[in-house]
Amino acid sequence: MKICIIMVAVLIALSGTAYAAELTNPEIIHSGEVFTISNGDNLSLGYNENFTGESLFIEAGGSLIIESGGNFSTLSGSMVNEGSINNSGQIYYEFGNFYNTGNITNSGNIWSIGIIESAGNIDNSGLIINEGSINNSGSFNNSGYIHNLFGHLFNYGTLDNFGSVGGMGKFINSGIINSYGSIQNSANINNSGTINNFGTLEFSISAIINSGLINNNGLIIGSIDNSGLINNNGLIKGYIDNPGIINNYPDSGIGDIDYPALINNSGTINNYPGITFYVEITGNPVNNLTDSGEEDDTGNNQEIPEFPTIALPVVAILGLAFMFQHRKE
Repeated sequence: MKICIIMVAVLIALSGTAYAAELTNPEIIHSGEVFTISNGDNLSLGYNENFTGESLFIEAGGSLIIESGGNFSTLSGSMVNEGSINNSGQIYYEFGNFYNTGNITNSGNIWSIGIIESAGNIDNSGLIINEGSINNSGSFNNSGYIHNLFGHLFNYGTLDNFGSVGGMGKFINSGIINSYGSIQNSANINNSGTINNFGTLEFSISAIINSGLINNNGLIIGSIDNSGLINNNGLIKGYIDNPGIINNYPDSGIGDIDYPALINNSGTINNYPGITFYVEITGNPVNNLTDSGEEDDTGNNQEIPEFPTIALPVVAILGLAFMFQHRKE
């Protein structure tokens, strides 16, 4: 990352340069020219003020401020932010690379078709439309909406989600995701890192492919291919292929009466007392454990019935009730 930024800085030094301190009004920077915001300078775009540039370089201590109704767009060059960007308007970033080691605060709209490489901080309470790629190795705090419209999201750092993340692009995590909001994706999420879920993960037409760690304290809907570890303190609905380990802790659940789960278990499933387990399971049996984590062989803790075991007696009872009612009539 540092090498890439140094190379871009060298190219900037060899190119024609316009400085924020030299501008009296927003304008169009000519093709091939680099717009630089130096340390201590800032460019502020107010309502209905527009700025179009080829390339942008914000030095540490420099700032770009886009107020509501302001518009900033780049064409095809590189953008480097070592300072700060505060956007309440709109940023349109076309083809090229955007390197961020500073701070980006967005309460407006960012529309990116290029590649965003961020080792800095991004704080989003607005809308980010991603048609390219977002590669986060820094800190990404989202309380707005990240729409991966054919774009891909790669997280190697920390993503704190209090809002919504969704779309049709790839979602690959080898860092840490703390999600209190919702993540709904039409493509697979590949996790080799850590996902701490307190909200909703929904992959109705795709799957979570997990070789890392998922701590679920919320709701997961969809298919899971788990070769890693899942600690479940919430609710999981869907199909699970498990060659890994699943620990179901008290007050958790897999499936419910309206949406039973299906599990192909070639790994290990540990059930602690007090869970809800509406599931059809093939492969290895589950391990019913005591509160202390020891295997329960006392007979005091009966095996939690699978869904067919529950459903058939219920159907029989309902049939008898219908028959007796019919006789009375």
